Amino acid sequence: CARPGVTLFLGRMGAIMGRPRSAPPAPRPPFDWAIFSALVMLVLVSAYGLAAADWADHLELIPTVAVLGVVAGTALARSRFPGWLAAIFATAYGAFLAAFLVAGAISDIYGWHDRLVALGGRVATFGIVLATGEPNYDPLMFVLLMVLVYWAMAVLAGYLCFRKATFWWAVLPSGIALMINVFYYLRRPGLNGYVAAFALTAVLFLFALSQARHRREWRTAGTRVPSNAPGQIAQIGIILAVVLVMLAWGVPSFAQSERASDLWSSATRPWARVRHRLTQAFSGLRNPVAIVSDVFGDQLRLAAAVAPAETPIFTATVLQDVAPSLRFYWRARTYDAYQTGTWTSLENDQEAYFPDEGSFPLPPNKARVRAEVSVNPQVESLHLLYVPAQPSGLNRSSVLTVIRTPQGLVDVSSVAARTTVVRGEVYRVYGDVANPTADQLRSAGDDYPAWVRERFLQLPENLTPRTRQLAIEITRGLSNPYDQSVAITHWLRDNIQYSLESSEPPEGVEPIDWFLFDHGVGFCNWYASSEVLLLRSLGVPARVAAGFAQGTVDESGRQYLVRQRDAHAWPEVYFPDYGWVEFEPTSAQPPLQRLEVVVPSETDEAESRADVPSLEDEMRDLRRMLGGRINDAVEAGPDIPVERPSAAPWLAAAALLLAAGLMWIRIDPVARYAAGTLVTRSLARAGMRTPARLAQYDRSPMSEVAQVYWRWVEGLARIGMPVSPDQTPFERGRAFAHEYPLEAERGWTIAQAYAAERFGGKPSDPARVQEAWRALGPWMFLLWLEKAPRRARARLSPRWQTPSP
Repeated sequence: CARPGVTLFLGRMGAIMGRPRSAPPAPRPPFDWAIFSALVMLVLVSAYGLAAADWADHLELIPTVAVLGVVAGTALARSRFPGWLAAIFATAYGAFLAAFLVAGAISDIYGWHDRLVALGGRVATFGIVLATGEPNYDPLMFVLLMVLVYWAMAVLAGYLCFRKATFWWAVLPSGIALMINVFYYLRRPGLNGYVAAFALTAVLFLFALSQARHRREWRTAGTRVPSNAPGQIAQIGIILAVVLVMLAWGVPSFAQSERASDLWSSATRPWARVRHRLTQAFSGLRNPVAIVSDVFGDQLRLAAAVAPAETPIFTATVLQDVAPSLRFYWRARTYDAYQTGTWTSLENDQEAYFPDEGSFPLPPNKARVRAEVSVNPQVESLHLLYVPAQPSGLNRSSVLTVIRTPQGLVDVSSVAARTTVVRGEVYRVYGDVANPTADQLRSAGDDYPAWVRERFLQLPENLTPRTRQLAIEITRGLSNPYDQSVAITHWLRDNIQYSLESSEPPEGVEPIDWFLFDHGVGFCNWYASSEVLLLRSLGVPARVAAGFAQGTVDESGRQYLVRQRDAHAWPEVYFPDYGWVEFEPTSAQPPLQRLEVVVPSETDEAESRADVPSLEDEMRDLRRMLGGRINDAVEAGPDIPVERPSAAPWLAAAALLLAAGLMWIRIDPVARYAAGTLVTRSLARAGMRTPARLAQYDRSPMSEVAQVYWRWVEGLARIGMPVSPDQTPFERGRAFAHEYPLEAERGWTIAQAYAAERFGGKPSDPARVQEAWRALGPWMFLLWLEKAPRRARARLSPRWQTPSP
């Protein structure tokens, strides 16, 4: 009874890893030293690119693994093992090699037994890290993973190359690995040379495979090849290699361009959680692109905290004198929807912004101080930009996440750089910082715009009655939103203990209710969330903002050093005519006091605002001073040039397509004649004379019979029949009749008529040939459509091909 089950299992494994067991083995391509050498070079270039990035120690092991993998894959391909058994051997070899090399990287003061035990323990710890999402600071696990990945890629490349003679499955894995490495590597100099070398090696590998295949076909057909054929093919290969290398030099630049960032962000947005988990798993790398700003993701959870580090994140320099009482908050993003311990942002618009557009179209809020700030990252890179509250413009091309008001104005939630800001670069941002007096906010009233009421008064259904009652008791006797906000702020500062070592809320309880009435201990996320929900329960629009607190100011009072420990969340309350205003309920932060002064008259207010030049006025004056050269001299500043969309990648792609088309025309006679006909006809319409060298490829002078014949030959190639230049019309007609006997008569009609006219000098009946083609042409087109899915599967995976019955 067990025998049929074993047979079924082996049969299915064979279908997965090789050809079906019932099928006769396909002829395997012979071993070729040129192909093998090109394949080794191809995988080596990708491996050396990873080692050069220097993400961790011991990455010099990867090139050795790559070479051994190609050798093992080639040996398994040349063996008699079926695919499933070859996969088992490859897995066993890889596990042994990975354990041997990575354990050998552990200190040599231990014996091999102790090293293997230590490696097993670290792998188990790494598995726990992946499962829990905690940070991992063991870079050796990254090395182990890369050893396994490059072993698998190299074995697969060698096996498929010498068992299936495939190109794409041998090239794509190594190429994709190299491109990911290049995309995330931002140090100077970059990895351009490795990309160019990979492109050149890929072309050499492709032509080595092509030459070997053509030699086999010529030998089988007994074709005599001209002595200059290898030279012509080599010439084509060199031209294509040069074009690809030129394009490859632009790939790293394109990888860091705005369009690539947009494409990458769109493609990876659904995988944000996985990407964050992997970032945590490899926190111990020497990672030049550790995007610290991703800490403030699309969600803000109320959970237990982790003690922050002292790592500097950025310095912010205010470029003009401001009042000492002005408080800066460096905002990353805002959140407006709350549900069971998690803040998210409702659907917002994303809009591209370029520096020459001037100021953002913001609402005309009162009592704002214009601040120009220069931000210098102290980490390797930033994607999400930290800006003062209500940013109004910056000198960096960006993507704004905004709420669009009915008046066409924007409320900015976050600002992301279109091109990553790396260490050593500086971006300059303009912000309108709220600086109203207490009396101004008291008199603001509660006539909120509709878009504010609809979005910023949302409350969870499970908000407890005692939470609502607490808000009423705290604000009893207070009639305006400002005094209510101040009262709740003071209550939280006085009654909640600040601690980063707070625990998770129990299952099944509403987190804010538990925090306010049962636990009473927390950090800024809890303080800000509590104030926002308490205010919303009173009908006061509020939201949570996250980013960094002001940081440590130097003696000049204008430069702030912001560290990771300054990560912060705070509430923002909306006031009519004044916009969003910050409050500070977190007791670990200094209290935020608003000045108590008399509200100036409307005339004084207008005059004071008129004294402050707008960004447009400043830009207009600078253009007048510099004679219109503002883009080069001012907007970019000395640190960062104003970015312009580059056409270089698209020009390189167009050049590549043009070169590929020319080479296709040079190799394929059918394409050559089609292109010649198109060009000569176009020149004739323009009244220009066709060069004699080009006229020989024009099919326009052909007879009707010849034109029908060549259309039929093109159809034969499309439906998968072998078409070669050495075939005669009768050989093509005989092959077609053998393959499709029901349509044989029409095929013979076309082939015989062309042969009689071309070689016998006998006139044929064009009407009879045209009638045969009118019936045969649509049938061949439908046959081509029917075979399209089968061709696609065969190209993607040769193991899916099944032999013809």
